[in-house]
Amino acid sequence: MNYCFLPKFLIIRFAPGAAGNFVSSILQCSQSIAHWSQQQELQKPNNNWLEYFINVFPQKLDEWIYKEPIGQLNWGTRRIFSQKYQRGNNLTVEEFLQQEATYCNEYYHCQKQKELWLPIFWHKNHMPEYFKNSTTVTIHLDQPSLRWYDHCVYYKHHQIFKQDSAGIHVRLLENRPDFVLPEFKNTAEYEKIYPTFKLFVQDRILNNEFKNIFKDNNNIKSWSIPNIDLNLTDVLDVDKFYKIYQIICYQLSINDQLPVDTFSILHQYWRKLHAW
Repeated sequence: MNYCFLPKFLIIRFAPGAAGNFVSSILQCSQSIAHWSQQQELQKPNNNWLEYFINVFPQKLDEWIYKEPIGQLNWGTRRIFSQKYQRGNNLTVEEFLQQEATYCNEYYHCQKQKELWLPIFWHKNHMPEYFKNSTTVTIHLDQPSLRWYDHCVYYKHHQIFKQDSAGIHVRLLENRPDFVLPEFKNTAEYEKIYPTFKLFVQDRILNNEFKNIFKDNNNIKSWSIPNIDLNLTDVLDVDKFYKIYQIICYQLSINDQLPVDTFSILHQYWRKLHAW
């Protein structure tokens, strides 16, 4: 089968909360990778990336879910496939191209025609056939990073807004009402009540289904397309991550890498927001 008509997705595979948005945002500074923001794309290479990072990665961590950019919203692909659930898993190439023509916006098609990498998130193991022209970057939850990750999921994805005789009332911030498709709004969970704080932590943090996929390298299924592996611990260390960033740029044929001083400033800003 000829896959030349498929897009070049840059698929960031990670457990939600494991720095995938940060890694993707760093890579989108390149002119070889389409930026989710059309305004930022038009400004390249003269962007003020620190200003952009301050805007999309705010100081209050429980606001991140509502500020962080998400490719599926910007490209229009969320009606074709889900980054978490089974929707879209079994589409054929022909079916994908038909739905792409229907649902993806003009900006997406323009960047695809330029043959730029189109960044998206992916939190499941399944690789659909229409990813055959793509490549992946996989962030593994190595043992030293697990405590950092647990804190991240707790502070960014959950908000305890009330405690009464019924228990702990938790707002599930990751389920953004503006992100959920209209046909799924009635079934989506936005809040949950737990009898105790301990049960909440066990259910939403310790037994997080995506954490259990990505914390063991053996659980991540290998795909038949190019992949670049990195550990979350390496992302958290500016020097280690810069070396990996250079490897990623080399493998993606990116020639306009961020200067090390700019890279360090962006990393320092993002890293300091995680004060645990």
